[in-house]
Amino acid sequence: PGSAILNVWLTSMLKRTVVAAVPMPFDKWYSASGYETTQDGPTGSLNISVGAKILYEAVQGDKSPIPQAVDLFAGKPQQEVVLAALEDTWETLSKRYGNNVSNWKTPAMALTFRANNFFDVPQAAAEETRHQAEYQNRGTENDMIVFSPTTSDRPVLAWDVVAPGQSGFIAPDGTVDQHYEDQLKMYENFGRKSLWLTKQDVEAHKES
Repeated sequence: PGSAILNVWLTSMLKRTVVAAVPMPFDKWYSASGYETTQDGPTGSLNISVGAKILYEAVQGDKSPIPQAVDLFAGKPQQEVVLAALEDTWETLSKRYGNNVSNWKTPAMALTFRANNFFDVPQAAAEETRHQAEYQNRGTENDMIVFSPTTSDRPVLAWDVVAPGQSGFIAPDGTVDQHYEDQLKMYENFGRKSLWLTKQDVEAHKES
């Protein structure tokens, strides 16, 4: 139940501190706990939210290397605010899942490869969205490099996986390129493909 508890507790803490101190409409930028996901699932990697970073420094108080010019706890003892957020957590989750804490489980998330870029500008039709079965917080590209490998006489070996694929080409008749989504299953199964670093390797594996 840890993820469910921390999500609701941190959301309540942010609402009682950072969000309350920031005027509208900018307050909403600081309300995300970092655990929340959209309906389609996250894209890329989750990270500590902006609001959580500010709250962390506020909790440190005088020990924070960042001078705390604003009292985000509005004069209340920190412990009082923390306990109030825990009360919110109990009320929210007990209503949602019942009083048995072992049942407080959040559903697993899928990773979404969206048709929009990070500016939310469409780069393809909505039906080109792809989903990976399980979100693993690995980003959308993984790389591996080995220097001076003992299993090869090459000075460097390298691999990567770029899901769903490295080509976004769709022909006028709707036919997609052979490398359009050929790395999706590879990514799901923690697979990898070789990166060709020498002229000889590139010549041997090039396609046109």
